Formats: sequence, structure tokens, C-alpha cells
Amino acid sequence: MKLVLDSNIFCQDYRLASANFRLLREGLHIIPADLKVPEVVLDEVANRFREILEEALAAAKKAEKALNRLLRRPVQSALTSISVIQEAQAYREWLLSKLKELGAEILPYPEVPHKEVVERDLQRKRPFKRDGSGYRDFLIWESIRRLMLWGTERIIFVTANTKDFGDGPRVAPELQKDILNPDRLELVPCLKNFNDKFVVPRLRMVDDLKARLQSKAGTSFNITHWLRDSLVDLLRNEELGPIVAGFPDGVGSVYPTEIVAFEAIAIDDVRELSEHERLVRITVQVDIEFSVDIDWDDYTWCSEVREWAGECSEPFIWSSSKHVDRLKLGITLVLDSTGEKLVDAEIGLIEGSYGSVELTSW
Repeated sequence: MKLVLDSNIFCQDYRLASANFRLLREGLHIIPADLKVPEVVLDEVANRFREILEEALAAAKKAEKALNRLLRRPVQSALTSISVIQEAQAYREWLLSKLKELGAEILPYPEVPHKEVVERDLQRKRPFKRDGSGYRDFLIWESIRRLMLWGTERIIFVTANTKDFGDGPRVAPELQKDILNPDRLELVPCLKNFNDKFVVPRLRMVDDLKARLQSKAGTSFNITHWLRDSLVDLLRNEELGPIVAGFPDGVGSVYPTEIVAFEAIAIDDVRELSEHERLVRITVQVDIEFSVDIDWDDYTWCSEVREWAGECSEPFIWSSSKHVDRLKLGITLVLDSTGEKLVDAEIGLIEGSYGSVELTSW
């Protein structure tokens, strides 16, 4: 099997530290699969890292200026020592070294005649769009197409860009015409789906650890205690407005304050991730209290906020209220081989009163 990852997969986890990349690292040897990364993907991810870093620095400097005004004295900061250009270059080199550790082959930019590219663009043939964008996607597709010119191996392309490449498991019919055997190529929308299909079933089940975690005996790691101590902090990293209050992204602030009650905790699966790590997936139903904060602009411009807050004739600067909602959460834990120590934890699925979101780890 040959595995190709799109830029959007790396941009979900720039440091390749999530449970899904841990699974991939082990899975490449277990399946086995050869990882192929187009050079255009490498450059695109490094450039996006630079853009995100610039945005984060700008926001941090703005907050620093606000602190200076409030405290009426300079706040010590290391921001001025951060060079975006140097950090972006260092990140690209780091990413390249990590890919080499995984045994990845970097596919060079395909040499395609300009006339052929322009003709495809003018025909608005996928992955080009009507506005002319899609050149980098075309280069990625051309790299995949050339992988299929020889051999009979199965090729898996993991990409969240289903709009341009297709909904899966086959690429869009228009793209199928570019290749001789479309059945050899499978489109997968996220790394979790790839792992669930090709990696997790090949991992050894660890029933004794699952039984110990369920009985809370024989291991010092207690899932309920960990959830009580850590769950609220984990949730604070997520955008909860659309799920808890039905607000559009970026409108208002929905902030978890405390756990009211656990309704159900289920240990779904325990697998041997590696010699030293175990993968544990749990599902939790929990009532959580949230602080829901809005301002007058939110109320004026957003109908969802008005529906939430009710009729209000007097303008206000800021309003805060408490709300309890029941969430269903899918959580991935990585424990050490003894089941005693937590190595990593990620929330991958959140379901609330106004919808759900599936994140990268679930």
C-alpha cells in the first residue's frame, strides 16, 4: 500500500503529536504502507505554519500592549526575539526530518507543460475552480496520478478536501478519467478514518488493562478522577458556542466552568499502540455548567444570540449567564504500558444540544 497525505491533514496537527499520528507511525510498519508526501504539500504546510505563527504573534503583541496600558509599565516578553522567517524555516526542516524518520518519500514537483496546465484551468476541470484557483491541488493530483502509472499496489489518499477531489471512497468521476485503474485509488477524508480501517484492527487488544480500568482496580490511573480534574480544562481549548448555544463561530463566548454530574463513562477499546504505549478510547456523557457571555454587537447582528438571550430593548455593554448542557464526548487516551501513567489525551467528538463536531483524534 502507498499512502499519500494532503496538506490539510498535517495542518490539523503541525507537530504530528496527536493520537492519530501516533497510530500512523505504528501503522506504517504493521500494514505495511509506504508514506508518500508531495513536495508541494511540504511547502504548503510550512507556509501555513508561517501564516499561523504571524497571526498568533500579532494577537500576542496586541494583548501585550493592552497589559502595558493597564499596568502602566512594560511587561517582560520574549516575543521580540521570535523571527517568523527563521521559525518557519526551522519548522520545515523539522517536518522534513520527522517525515524521513517515518520512511516517507518526498515526491518532487511534477514537470507538466504550461500549456497542459492552462488548458485544464480554462476547462475548469478538477481540481481547478471557476475562479482559477487550484494550482497546488493540481500538482498534488498529478503526483498521485504518476504514482499510479506503474505497479498494482493500492493507493490511499487522505485529504479533507472532498470538495475538489471527491467524497470518497473513489475520487470524483472527472478525476477518474485521468487514471487507468480508478479502483486502485481510495479517498479517505481524515487520518482517523484511515487508522480505524487499516491500523486499529491490526493492533492487539489489551483486555486485561481494559478490565482493570473498568474495575478501577490494579491500576493507579482512575479515569473518573482524571476526568473530574482535567475535563473542563480540555474543553476550554475548543470552540463550544455552536454546540452548546447554537452561536456561529466567533460569536459570543461559551466557557465551561464546572462539572455538574457524570451520567455515563464507557471504555470502548484498549489496544497496544506500541511496546511502551496503550491506546484507550472512552465515551463520556456529562452535565457541564457553562458561562455564556455576549455583548451588544453579538445581540444586534446575530439572530441566534437574540433567540438565546430573549427580547431586550435596552442596549447593554456585556451580559453573562450560566447554562448547564449535557455533552457526549469521545476521548482518546494514551497510557504507558502499565496503565499507570497518562501520556496524552485528546477530545475527538463533542455532541451537545445544538449539534456536534468530530475533531481530528476521534
